[in-house]
Amino acid sequence: MTYGKLYITPSDLTKAKVNETLTYLIKDDGGNAVKNANVNILLPDGNLVKTSDYNGKVTFNVGEKEGSYTLTAQKDCYENATLTGTIVMPKLTVTCDSQVKVNATLCCYVKDQDGNNVEGANVKLTMPGGKEIQLISDANGKVCTNEIQIKGDVTAAASKKGYKDSDIATSKITTEEIICPKECKCGCEEGTATCKPCPECNIFGLPCWILLLLLLLVVLLLFLLIRKKKIYVDEESVNKAIKEGQLENISNKYSKIYVSRKVYDNIQGMDVENKVKNKFEFADLNEKGEKYLKECGNEHVARAKQLEVDILTSNDGTAKKAEENKVKVKKYEEI
Repeated sequence: MTYGKLYITPSDLTKAKVNETLTYLIKDDGGNAVKNANVNILLPDGNLVKTSDYNGKVTFNVGEKEGSYTLTAQKDCYENATLTGTIVMPKLTVTCDSQVKVNATLCCYVKDQDGNNVEGANVKLTMPGGKEIQLISDANGKVCTNEIQIKGDVTAAASKKGYKDSDIATSKITTEEIICPKECKCGCEEGTATCKPCPECNIFGLPCWILLLLLLLVVLLLFLLIRKKKIYVDEESVNKAIKEGQLENISNKYSKIYVSRKVYDNIQGMDVENKVKNKFEFADLNEKGEKYLKECGNEHVARAKQLEVDILTSNDGTAKKAEENKVKVKKYEEI
């Protein structure tokens, strides 16, 4: 005659850490605690026999070895129950401040693989030059040292019974940053704030900076000499240039030639090269130009003044108006 089957609960508790203490309950089909059940426990470093208490509870330590464990619960008039689990050894991790200054404080932190702080871990720091420092982690998994008088690389490794050793962590000890003063135009001597002397530069007895300045002035002067100016040409001068075959000659002398819209349309309809046509641009009077027109009474002078360019004209009256209104005149005959 049997009363049913035994059960080991919780049935999903099948993974333990080395040296961990586990508790299971022995129950019957109805979920009731079963006391005085014999529980055989097979472990990697030996076997145990336990008896469930009044509450059906069995407690044991899994030991210090990795591997698998098996529980078998037995009692007269019940079917046996079996549960198998795994014992693993967690691994430590250690991290350190990535960089600290000489004579400051260096700290490292020990955790398990789940990110929990590990107290009582042995932390070995290997300092620049080979000196080793042994420290024990506190309740926060932290160790610190101020024995960092030499710059260089530091390595750290953590170990503790019941854990796999950590991988090696690294840190760097550096010297105080030395800032080179701005007035040191040629930099500083290595590792100091002392200005480095600039190499002497003399050509024809003159300092190089003076020669460079003279060169820039020469380049600027050449640019001004070869730069083609913009100009406004009145209708009379354009018609005269067309008649005398001088239109291309005028276009070669200036980078941009402004004319009235009527003159522009006339040129665009002519049988001349595009490079000539492209030099011309029409200029309508804007609000400022209309104001100038009222003041001087000459639309060509008003356009030139609006555009702030010289005027090319063959008309003496236009030339006089331009001079009266402070517009520089270029006589057609001069080109």
